[in-house]
Amino acid sequence: MKTKPTYIHKVTITSLLLLTSPLALAATGDIPWTGWLLIIVTVSLIAAFILSRRNKSEESLPVKLIFGGMYFWVITFIQLTVLSLVYQLSN
Repeated sequence: MKTKPTYIHKVTITSLLLLTSPLALAATGDIPWTGWLLIIVTVSLIAAFILSRRNKSEESLPVKLIFGGMYFWVITFIQLTVLSLVYQLSN
């Protein structure tokens, strides 16, 4: 049985493709770090919002905010680690 991809799956796949674009990895010259950092923050905010909204076990707002902050920082550190590995491998 084949299921249709949901909106969250489409956003996740699109985000991963944007972060690992061959054009971005093959670029030469100076890397615009402010643009990359803005992209990382935006992706982390959207992912943290979606993940904290999906957690149905905790309904209270303070718990959702704490989980959202945790998700934000975990996703940010993962993206920064991947970006630093790409930078190290490109030099």
